[in-house]
Amino acid sequence: MAKHHRSRRRSGGISFTTQILIAALVFLFLVSGGASIAGQYLGFLDMSQWHIGERGDNTGLILGAIAIVVGLAILIWRRVTGGVGEWSRKIFGIHSINDIYALTPGQFEQFVGYLFAQAGYEVQVVGHSGDEGIDLEMRHHTPHGNVRVVAQCKRYQGTVGQPIVREFFGSFADHAAEGYLVTTGTFTEPAKEWAASRPLKLIDGPALLQWTEQIARQVHGHGAHGEILTSA
Repeated sequence: MAKHHRSRRRSGGISFTTQILIAALVFLFLVSGGASIAGQYLGFLDMSQWHIGERGDNTGLILGAIAIVVGLAILIWRRVTGGVGEWSRKIFGIHSINDIYALTPGQFEQFVGYLFAQAGYEVQVVGHSGDEGIDLEMRHHTPHGNVRVVAQCKRYQGTVGQPIVREFFGSFADHAAEGYLVTTGTFTEPAKEWAASRPLKLIDGPALLQWTEQIARQVHGHGAHGEILTSA
């Protein structure tokens, strides 16, 4: 039986499709808006044969301005959401723990970061650049201020024992308020018992799948916000 820990975001890179769209918008600005600016205000390009940049014709300039604004808006949105839209779509294709295990290690870290983001955390995926196995650096807003929370993501099929739990706890105990160890596998009973008296939450495969389903309902508008499911 999973228990509920109530808690009150940035991961993912820019997709290939988004990069193509941004490149197209920049190109549009260069060939239309850029030409209008050069022809209308700088006067050193003769664009008359293309009817672009002629005095009194601001079509190219307007198109270029729209292109650059839309391009910047996309970049800002990606920066703020960290690819949330991508995982918002993918989460509906996850129906079993095997679907989660099929993710690459990097994708698994981003996916777990997305789940925490939906629970109200500010998340940064650090992955292999993390210190001593810390994969997610997070900030949690509380009535007493912001606290640092960390997470380690273990894409396992087997069990995670007490030594791994202890090692992870030692990596953050002095400089973070709380830690989460998330795995697609399971935890041994000694591992659960050791973590129970410490600010360390364990999320195993079944709890992770249940949490995923909860977030999917939330994204679809049918679920509560801010619940993190931890292992029994």
